[in-house]
Amino acid sequence: MAENKVPFVKKQYELWPYPQISLVAGLHRDSLWQINYEWMARRLGRSPEKKPKIWIAGCGTFQPYLFSRANPEAQILATDLSAASLKKAKNRCRFHGIKNIQFQSIDLINPDTLPEEKFDLIECYGVLMSLPAPEKALGEFAKRLKPNGILRVMVYTHYGRQRVFQIQRLAKLLGLSAQGKNDPKILKQLMGKLPKNHPLKSTFFDYPDSTNLPGIVDGFLHASDQGFTGEQISQLLDKAGFDLGFCFHRPWGQPANMAEKLGLSGFDRAFWLHYLDLWQSLKSNFILCCTLKRSEPSKITSTQVPHPLFDWNRKVGLRHKLRLAKLALSGVRLQTRTHDQSIRLNSSQVRSLLRAEGEDGILREILAEETVTSCPFFETGSSFARPSDPWMLEAGRRTPNPMYRHLFDAYTFRTEGLPSLKIQLEKWKGFVRPLEDDDVPWGLTPWTTYQHFREPIEAWLGGNRQSTEANLHSLQLKEEGQKLSSVKKFLSGIEGIRVPAEVSTLRELWTLLLSYRDLFWEVEIP
Repeated sequence: MAENKVPFVKKQYELWPYPQISLVAGLHRDSLWQINYEWMARRLGRSPEKKPKIWIAGCGTFQPYLFSRANPEAQILATDLSAASLKKAKNRCRFHGIKNIQFQSIDLINPDTLPEEKFDLIECYGVLMSLPAPEKALGEFAKRLKPNGILRVMVYTHYGRQRVFQIQRLAKLLGLSAQGKNDPKILKQLMGKLPKNHPLKSTFFDYPDSTNLPGIVDGFLHASDQGFTGEQISQLLDKAGFDLGFCFHRPWGQPANMAEKLGLSGFDRAFWLHYLDLWQSLKSNFILCCTLKRSEPSKITSTQVPHPLFDWNRKVGLRHKLRLAKLALSGVRLQTRTHDQSIRLNSSQVRSLLRAEGEDGILREILAEETVTSCPFFETGSSFARPSDPWMLEAGRRTPNPMYRHLFDAYTFRTEGLPSLKIQLEKWKGFVRPLEDDDVPWGLTPWTTYQHFREPIEAWLGGNRQSTEANLHSLQLKEEGQKLSSVKKFLSGIEGIRVPAEVSTLRELWTLLLSYRDLFWEVEIP
């Protein structure tokens, strides 16, 4: 059983409540159309409750405000382990005049603290990663959902978050943590000293929350963080009794659409999720909208229904009704999680939306007129390869640099029915969305890295890979003395950093800080 780090997580969020957002910051209701419970229910072809009950399990400082604005007719229970986070969330709702929320301190690993009632929607966003047994929490969620209920869950992806995990490992090797008052500043200073073409530097400063200290702590100094492969999160949800409804992903991360484009329609939904993360096509976390298995949901009786946040007759407040009148004259740009960019509606489209008339695909989507059917994660029994251990190297021959080892999992991934790597690459050609740019031309995604290093990668794939594997700690780098000296020199110039003395630690630090120019290494057992 995994170590219980929940007490450390609680302490982290007491010290650094997250997210850090100005008290006066707000969002228009129309921008929250996709987290409206009724829209989700109708999207799933289910008849929604008029006054739904919503449980936000792990609410942080901002989720209660968002869900109340998106669901003004709902009864909302917002829970968190951190008293500091709950206090900030309460103050925000009080400031904005929000009254349909109850707040409660809950420990998700202690069932005795969980609510006894059943809910129409459970929102669990960025929480399961911190629990020692996430499957137990999902099981408790299943018990507390109504038969027609919905679970929306977000977890980090294994492959897409590897660079963040590498920064977390770097921080841990240097003794930086959420408990150190100055540690977020020290880590930011360290990242700033890296060359502009270092993949960890781009990852850090492209991270939206790296502009504030609580965001740095939550992203890079987290007390308990992990990523899930598509197989892992699918297994957890499947065993807890859930089917997959739909995903809050961009078009290039939509499993069914991409499976059709890539010729993978015969595989399970779990495989689609796994494969998209493996090739880092998601460009986001897993955000999954799920329903209970074997339930008999009540079906929608009418499709000509306005979206609740675009309905004059709903409880949305005079200010929002005046805004709707303005939008009917000027148009609006809507935020979205499922489109390449924000959605632009002209004034005519807004007026059609207010009349619940779906004249085109965008309006039909907002009105939830095109429904999806929940399906099992596993149907055909797709097989999966376990993620490789980046620190296990092939001694005595060229071996992938641990910084890039996760990219090689895409090159070596095989299962029955999957075409050769060459054919896979050809299929990806028209749909791949690289993360690389002029500053970091390779090393962030398997596709672009392969284009830069086709010959050496093919040579490695075609070689005898039965060489002795050993952990980096038991191997010796080529010209090791010079490399360890260089990493000591680099770290000594950063205020607040204590340079470790252990050779094995210095090897890892050199790998993460200074080896980024090399896709392959040569190592020997001393």
